[in-house]
Amino acid sequence: KEVHLVRWNVPEDRWVKMNTDGASKGERLADCGGIIREVTGVVVLPSLLELEVLL
Repeated sequence: KEVHLVRWNVPEDRWVKMNTDGASKGERLADCGGIIREVTGVVVLPSLLELEVLL
């Protein structure tokens, strides 16, 4: 098993960074979320959504 270092890298001045992810268990509903942080790491906007898969 390999270990990987994962860390948040600061965005450049006057920029924000957005991270998103989503998951589904193969059913009609899926969850997704995201977070926007500014240069000091302060959260500007968190989000969490439940979506209906239309396939």
